[in-house]
Amino acid sequence: MESDYVNKTAKIILNVLILILISIIIFLVLRNFLLDKKLKDEINKTYNLIIMDDYNYKDVYEKIDNIVTKEGYAIVEDSAKDYLLDYFLEVLNLDETYEKANIENIISIENIKKDGKKFKNSKETLSSLKESIENIEEEILNNLNKEKMISYINDKNLADSYIKLYESLDFMKDKNIEKRKSQIEDKVNSYLSKINKIEEVIDFLIKNNNWKVENEQVKYEDEQLSIEYNEMINSIYEETNN
Repeated sequence: MESDYVNKTAKIILNVLILILISIIIFLVLRNFLLDKKLKDEINKTYNLIIMDDYNYKDVYEKIDNIVTKEGYAIVEDSAKDYLLDYFLEVLNLDETYEKANIENIISIENIKKDGKKFKNSKETLSSLKESIENIEEEILNNLNKEKMISYINDKNLADSYIKLYESLDFMKDKNIEKRKSQIEDKVNSYLSKINKIEEVIDFLIKNNNWKVENEQVKYEDEQLSIEYNEMINSIYEETNN
């Protein structure tokens, strides 16, 4: 009888230990799942902020500076945000290079009067701007690849599970890399299209140089030339307002 009691007690203890072990495993699996989700949600929010056309600088920097996870997850989060910040700064450089040029000023009456009928300064400004934009585009597109992205976490001495988590983040997915490449190409094409339209106005004024400035407007004796010129100018400003 005593032997049966010992056996039953041993079985109960064993079952309790098994239940405790199962509970611990379930807890750890659930914990890791929730931490994985928290990290992915945070990086996705950051990613969505930086790919917006009308991004907000303050929102982007606040999100990148705020690390919401801990331990190895925090290193993954920080590495991902470091990459996203560098990408954002490249896009920011692209936008600021174009915007600071203020190319519409080239076709202002003040500049037309100042630059002379050969428009040497204007042509050089536009050519230099196009080269700068194309160089920045090339650099951004060259960095939009998985090898570059993974380099931000390769030297962190993390367990493979963290590396795999980093590699599973949305910004590293092929479809999103291609989407960002397309976004950059569309942005650059839009900038170059505007520059080309400004150049066309300048080329028009150089080719048809029998114009004069009267009442702060470019005037031709040939009415058709005046119509063509004004249509080109209006097209540029309409595009800007849209």
